[in-house]
Amino acid sequence: MRNFTTTFFFMSLFYTLVANDELVIVKGVIKDKQTSEPISFAHITIGNKVTITDINGEFAVPIESPTKKLVLKISYQGYETHIEEVTDYDKYYEIFIIPSTIRLEDVRVRSGPEIMRNVFNNFFINYTMESQLLEAYYREMMKDTLDYCYVTEGIMNIYTPSNIDRFRTPIVKLQRSRKKIYKPVEEENFLTGNASDMAHSSIWRFDSFLGEKNRDNYHYFYDGVSTIGDHNVLIVDFEPKNEKGNTSGTLFIDDITYAILRIEYHPNTEESEFWDDVSWTEEYELLYGSFDLVSTTFNGIADGGSKLYTAVLIVHHSRVEYDIPSDEELMDIIGINDTFIKKAEEDTQGDFWEGFHTLKLNDRVAAQINTENYDF
Repeated sequence: MRNFTTTFFFMSLFYTLVANDELVIVKGVIKDKQTSEPISFAHITIGNKVTITDINGEFAVPIESPTKKLVLKISYQGYETHIEEVTDYDKYYEIFIIPSTIRLEDVRVRSGPEIMRNVFNNFFINYTMESQLLEAYYREMMKDTLDYCYVTEGIMNIYTPSNIDRFRTPIVKLQRSRKKIYKPVEEENFLTGNASDMAHSSIWRFDSFLGEKNRDNYHYFYDGVSTIGDHNVLIVDFEPKNEKGNTSGTLFIDDITYAILRIEYHPNTEESEFWDDVSWTEEYELLYGSFDLVSTTFNGIADGGSKLYTAVLIVHHSRVEYDIPSDEELMDIIGINDTFIKKAEEDTQGDFWEGFHTLKLNDRVAAQINTENYDF
């Protein structure tokens, strides 16, 4: 899919140039200083333009009628940031960037606000900026006074727009799903239409507590170190600083790249007419040169503790290798009442997941399923 994205970019660039001969192109290649190997997916910033290098480490950025000198900034996780002035628009820039040897632990940053400044400054380095088409597994459950009311699960395609376009919401196309109803539930009590929301990472959602307009509404407190997998992490707690803050929680931050690997948070439910308490967990992993969302878990309590909801979205670890379809080919389930439930099927046969067995047998999915006592 990355090759498709790159091809689409250069085709778009070509047609734009044909239509407007006042554009100039800043072009070049990014390489490792020590090995001279090209660096794929490095982040390029020139003025207000942002892009990434292709699989060969090359880039081409169209600039419309430049009237002043521009600054070229190269960023890639694990490397020192490279900055230089663009002085020649006809030049092919061959830029060598230097692997970083500085660890956060070495510089002894232990202030919550200082750690978060580094986190926010490195968003465009750590997280993918491309549109993506992913496969995911989704399950939602509801218990009423500790007895199951329903369980439904499915496999779906999720199209996530470019992270630069934060106002757009991920779009879901259901591939296959099934449900089991244990006892009748009133329609308004179904937890539906959450897959799109769960795929919309707090890292990039414009109105989240980490969004640019909201992040200053929180206090950040350093709370020690820990490990997640092979990563050493810094723990930062956060809580509202003023009335605009509406969430509290904990961030687990890689001590080299400043990437958030895990978020545990609790939105304020005091003004909610339905929820007594809700909690979310998002997990990220380093995949294909950037940190991507790999799972989201939601837990909610309603009706004075009598209704318990759980939903989990688990993104498969490999991209779907075909072209991103147009928006018209995907169904956005947000706001469509009971879409997920109505599309579910009763199917107890062992071949129900045929064609999706790699997802079904994914260790992460299996571990989630095995923690719950239910059968189809």
